[in-house]
Order: sequence, then structure tokens, then C-alpha cells
Amino acid sequence: MRHKLFATFILALGLSGPLLSAPAQELVEYRFLPGLGKTPPGAATGPAADFRAAEAKVAAARFDPAATALLAAAEKFTKSVFNVPSLRFQRAATERIPAGAQRGDVLVAEWSFEEAFGSGVVVLTDTPYYSTYAFRLRDCHLSTQAEMTAFLGTALVFGKSGVFPSPWPPVEGPNVGGILPSPWFAVTLPAGTPPITYFGGVRSPSPYDWVADFEINGLFEGEEWFLTFGVGKSYTQRVYPVRAYIPERFPPLGELAKSWSFAQIRGEIGRQVKPFEGVPDYMDRRDTILIAELARRGLSEAQMVEILTDVPMAPDALNHRLGAVSEGVDASGTGPFATRFFMAAFKEYERIGPAASKSMTTLFGLASVPKCQIDVEALALDVLKKGVFQEGPVEYLESCSNSGETLAALRAMRLPTEWLERLREFAVRSIQNRVEQPARKR
Repeated sequence: MRHKLFATFILALGLSGPLLSAPAQELVEYRFLPGLGKTPPGAATGPAADFRAAEAKVAAARFDPAATALLAAAEKFTKSVFNVPSLRFQRAATERIPAGAQRGDVLVAEWSFEEAFGSGVVVLTDTPYYSTYAFRLRDCHLSTQAEMTAFLGTALVFGKSGVFPSPWPPVEGPNVGGILPSPWFAVTLPAGTPPITYFGGVRSPSPYDWVADFEINGLFEGEEWFLTFGVGKSYTQRVYPVRAYIPERFPPLGELAKSWSFAQIRGEIGRQVKPFEGVPDYMDRRDTILIAELARRGLSEAQMVEILTDVPMAPDALNHRLGAVSEGVDASGTGPFATRFFMAAFKEYERIGPAASKSMTTLFGLASVPKCQIDVEALALDVLKKGVFQEGPVEYLESCSNSGETLAALRAMRLPTEWLERLREFAVRSIQNRVEQPARKR
């Protein structure tokens, strides 16, 4: 669906000025591309092909009742993005893609509508990773730039879904704080004169493609406009009953895992979730849910250590797994991760050595919140003196220590990098304040 020929990314740095009226910000910036060719009738790609494929899919497949809550949320989200109060449900279907990068539960839903900007049908293809809306519109006027600007200002909803935030109040002058306000959309047209019969546009406030973008492609064919809108999945998380980027959605993974054996759940931890190139790996989100289920069933220290270290022995990999594990244990209701597994994790990271540097910093951070939940001050000071792991221990002492002895030890130390020295000096000031003002001790 994503025709990158049209993509001209607009950085959302200056969203100031009321929609369509203030000179501080235009709704659309039009750009022209010589040689941009119109998709021929009946082509296998393009907005018309997107609509026909989506309509065929919703007509051919059955609907899984387990997706009922997701369908209701999808309709609510659709109304928050598009100005379609007349939206009328027609039919829905579901499919399950069992393998590959795009694996997961897919919802396809069709609605009809009649609005001032046009009437017709919209089919949503909703995957765990992206939402694609295919429109077929009658009585829709997009043949000039003025008509297209009016259409976008009328057909889209601002300030409700998060896709298009509410405009800021009017401002004086061409910029605010040195930032030149950018248009909401960049629309690419073929070089030439109206009537417009095809175009592409994008609004992308996210540095990651597919995550928080909004893309439009349009084609006039057979007296109808076919429009394809792509919406980054991060926006649906306010409305949907399931988390984005997790393949299992009906039923949700948290419910599904309850029927799995311990071994099956353990085997699923670490399974990659990376649907597109150029985006982060969403594996940790899925792992958190699986680890929470295992924690509810009971995990020994040995089992927890095995999960923590069942990744490549590299700083980022170890630290990402610790994040998923700690979040999962905390979500399980079985007690904070740090109070249950701090020492087991600490000993393992110490054994691993420098590859666990980021994890050790995260681990001491978990011990310091909320309100220094476990006392590992002596351990932090000892680790700091050894010199292998220093950032995490000194940050813990800065947050939690109120000891004169620790204060004296830190004053006498010199750490090997400028950054660590700044942390040490900050820790000295923080501890000194608490020593001198006991009422402010944590």
C-alpha cells in the first residue's frame, strides 16, 4: 500500500495556529513531481486495487466472535480519525496469519456512510501492526488544490484521536521560538494543470516508518475517488482492547496464554515480532505478557535467571530482556521484581561481567524505586569500588543513601570518566543534603 514515491516526511515541530485560518500554519503543502504517472485502470497496485482487494477479503472470510470487542473499538477509532458520524456497519471478517513477519490476527471491517464531503464505502484492514483504510467515494470533489484542502479539513477529525492534535492558539509572527511551523500534510501531485486525478500525501511525526504516521494515496477512476489511508498503530492504543504489535488479538495473548502449558509459554518467550524493516523489534511487549503468566504460576530463582540470560550476551539484548522480565513480574501481582529477584539477577550479571553493564544499571534503578524499596547500599558501594559496574551503583546511592560513611567514601573516590565523575559529584551533594537535613531522609 505504501507508495514511497509520494512520501515527503513532515517533521511535526511547529503545530501552531488554528486549522485552515491562521497564517502561522498551512494545512497542506503541495509539491509537484514531473513524470508522476497515473495508475492505469485495473492495475494490480494503487488505491483502486487496495479497495477491491479489501472488499473481496471481507466478503470471502468468516467472522470470529472473539473479535467483537476489537470490532467495536475499531469503529470508535475510525470515527475519531474520520468525520463520519453517519457510519453504518455492513460486515466484518477475520483471518489468522500463522507464520512470517506479518503473523497475527487480522480484522477486516466494512462500513458505508453519507457525508457532505462524499458518500460511499470504507473497508478497514486492521492488523496487529498497521491500520489501512480503503475508501470508495462518490460525489467527492478533489480536482483542484482548493478542493483537496477543503476535503482534508472536513473529512478528518482534529484533536480527538491523537493522529491530528488540536491546533495551538493563534500566534504572532512567522515562527515561535525560532521554529518555523510546518504544514499538516505534504501532498505530491504530478506536474501540470488540474483536474487532479491522482495524488499522494503523508503526515509523519514519527522517525519510525509504520509507527506513528498517516499516509494518503488517491486515484480518480470511473467517476469515483479511491483513497487509501494508512494509520500508524501507535494511535489505536488509546481505544483498542488489545496492545499494538502483539500478534495474538482474539483472544488476546494474555487470555490465550492461560490455556498454554508452562513449557509452551517458555518456548514462546523471545520469539521475534518485527513486521517491517526499519522499525524496532516489538518482542519485549509480547514477552512481558508471557512472563507475567509464568510469574503467576510461580518461578524459582533459577528459572528466572535462565529467562534473563536466554539472549545473546550483548548489553542491549540483556537489558531489553531484563526490562521485559521486570515489567512482567510487576504486572503479575506477585510482588515487585526487585524485591523477589534482585540478588539472583545481581549475582548472574556480576558473573557475566561487562556485557551486563546496562542490565546492572537498570537493576540498581529498579531497587531505588519507589522510595528505595530494598536496601542494597553496602552492596552498591562495594560494587562501585570494584570498578566493573559503576553507573548503576552510584545512581542508587545518590537516590537512597543517607549515610555519612558512604558520603565520605564517595568523596574519596575518583571515577574513570567525566560522566561518572559528574554522577559521583551529584551523589555527594544529594547525600550531603540528606545527612545535614535528617527530616528529608527517604
